[in-house]
Amino acid sequence: MRVELSAQVADFVARQAPDGRKALRRGLRGLQSEKGDIKALEERLAGFCRLRVGPYRVIFRYVAQAGGIAIRCEFAERRSIVYEAYEKIAGVLSDD
Repeated sequence: MRVELSAQVADFVARQAPDGRKALRRGLRGLQSEKGDIKALEERLAGFCRLRVGPYRVIFRYVAQAGGIAIRCEFAERRSIVYEAYEKIAGVLSDD
């Protein structure tokens, strides 16, 4: 399965210290075969899933594309703020 990273996710991974960056890259590679600590989200974030990589969370969704389904990683941040921050961003985007 193809994994696509938003600019925010790519930038977030690149800004991390070496150990965090390695862990995130390893987690994102595992996502290609749907391996890792994956959980479907609920309520306002229904339709999205999260990948847990240590103290980090990556919010993603499955998207249909020509030739199959891809995993689109939308947002990444530390666990303490990821869900609230993404709800605000997603809310702003959906109001446009």
